[in-house]
Formats: sequence, C-alpha cells, structure tokens
Amino acid sequence: MKFSANIIRIAAVILLFAISSCSFDERQLTKNAKQNSGEIWFKQANLSLGYRIEMINAEKGFAISKGKGNLENGGEKGEFLIFEKGQWYAFDNFEYSDYPILEKMSDAEIWYVTHETYAGFYKPHLYSYSSKQKKEIELPKVMWDETDYSMWFSLSVTDSGNAFMVGQKGNIISYNRKTWNDIYSPVKNEKNSNLIAGDLHDVFMINDSLGWAV
Repeated sequence: MKFSANIIRIAAVILLFAISSCSFDERQLTKNAKQNSGEIWFKQANLSLGYRIEMINAEKGFAISKGKGNLENGGEKGEFLIFEKGQWYAFDNFEYSDYPILEKMSDAEIWYVTHETYAGFYKPHLYSYSSKQKKEIELPKVMWDETDYSMWFSLSVTDSGNAFMVGQKGNIISYNRKTWNDIYSPVKNEKNSNLIAGDLHDVFMINDSLGWAV
C-alpha cells in the first residue's frame, strides 16, 4: 500500500500521525493515544516550546524549539533537532529564542535562525546545517532601535537557491549566496510610530522576482 505520514509541531512534544494499518511498532504508542477511524497519534520526543518542523521524507527531518526562561532560574535551552533512523536527537542548542526559523535549502542543507535574549539585544544568528556540520552565515546589521536588533520571522528559498527573509518593522532582505541586499518594503516602519506597525510575519517566494509577504 502507499504510505503517507504527516508530522506536525506542537508545544512540548513531537507527534507522528499515521494510519494504524501501517506496520509501526505498537510499543511506540503512548497510553493516551486517541484513535479515530483508524488514525493514531503517538509521541516521538519531548522538547521545550517546539516551534517549527521540516521533514525531508519519512526517514529524515528537522525541528527547532524556542526553549524557555532563564537558565539560571530553571529555564531550558532551545534545540535544533534532527530525525534519523527513527529517532530525534538534538544537534545544537541555544538560550531561549523568540521566533526561531527553520527552512530547507535543499534535501542536503537546512538553515535555521535563532535570536539572543534581551541581554544580547535580540541579535539574530543564521546557521547552515549540512553533512553533520553547522556553519554560521553572517547577517546584515538591521536594528529595531538604537539598542536592539530587528528580529526575523520568516525565510523563503527559491529554486535558484536565493533566500528572502522578513521580520520586524517590515524589513525585507535577500541573499544570493554571496551578499545580503536590503529590499524595498512598502510597509517599512521607520519611525517606530507603533511597536508592531509594519511587522511582516511570513514570506513565500514563487521565484526570485515574484512572492508574497504578510
């Protein structure tokens, strides 16, 4: 039979959705699994404030969590996780991050973005993961005000490999694998007239010259 699995992200856990007639090991099913017309959810992993997930196929995938709170006061680190050989494991971790981003560049490369806490002025960091190695890609310095960095909310990659990122104050930037470029934004909030005015939370590019942001 043709198998299809859908994996979703929720806070605190990673769940797998599968048709019960598929040959999954029943020992993996949690006691509180809910069955509805042969459909079953079961828990694969625990994480602190899970935020994004990207599956390459049924055997390989990636997820990222926010973490929570201050580590000195019992908080937990955020994690960049990899799914291989039927198991999730943390490849990287970081202090709590608002709005982490996870985006597939290709089947062999994943990008993820984290933001430092208020103590680090919310500075964003972009990493590339490929072949079990991570590399930081330097981001342009885009500020929210004189002190804090502008945070990024969404990343979209075109078939040509170019990347577009949107975030606070309507900022839009693009990357051609060599340099970052500032893109004109009709909603850019230059004067901080409102704390969230102009914020762009998601972007989807059809190609290098056509896309949408919201």
